[in-house]
Amino acid sequence: MKCLKKDAKLTRFTSTLRKHLTNIKGNLLRWFKDYLSGRFQRVTVHGVTSQPLPVLSGVPQGSILGPILFLIYVNDLPDSVSQDTAVSMFADDTKCHRAVRNPQDREILQSDLNNITNWCQDWRMDSNKSKCGVLQFTRCLQPTINQYTLADIPVKPLTCVKDLGVSITKDMKWNQHVQDLSSKANKCWVLSREQRPAFTIKEFEKYCT
Repeated sequence: MKCLKKDAKLTRFTSTLRKHLTNIKGNLLRWFKDYLSGRFQRVTVHGVTSQPLPVLSGVPQGSILGPILFLIYVNDLPDSVSQDTAVSMFADDTKCHRAVRNPQDREILQSDLNNITNWCQDWRMDSNKSKCGVLQFTRCLQPTINQYTLADIPVKPLTCVKDLGVSITKDMKWNQHVQDLSSKANKCWVLSREQRPAFTIKEFEKYCT
């Protein structure tokens, strides 16, 4: 939630709670507002502690409620796109996909991307444009390459993307995924041979997972 101002955050969070969880009101709603406001943070380096500074955005890191509050905050993002465009979300990872059969579909998808950009601007959330990309699936031998933008910045075309540990390529084949798994397994095998006496079982499992 970069650049998310305190007042905007609390107003947004209160409205989304009322919209999606109608039973949250009164003292419970005020408890959530108090939980998110009036927070401070400081750092200690080499025994020297900085002055506390107010935390004006985000949710408490490492908290149990943090992921839930974030999901509530972004819950209506899919409502900003058109009917035939789907939005898939996992934590802070968002994918927007649509079947593009003609130039009109391309324009609609670009419009949806513009709406997502506007949603992010309205609710003070920055999209990481350097990590955004376009992966196009097609059976055409000479496909039309469509160019899309986010906030007037071109979105780079991709040939492969990793989604929840699975390597997905534009030709929808498993070659890249199998190659990645084989490479990782080979590294673990070499490590088990060379460093086995120095590693505990838990450390080895952590490295190879």
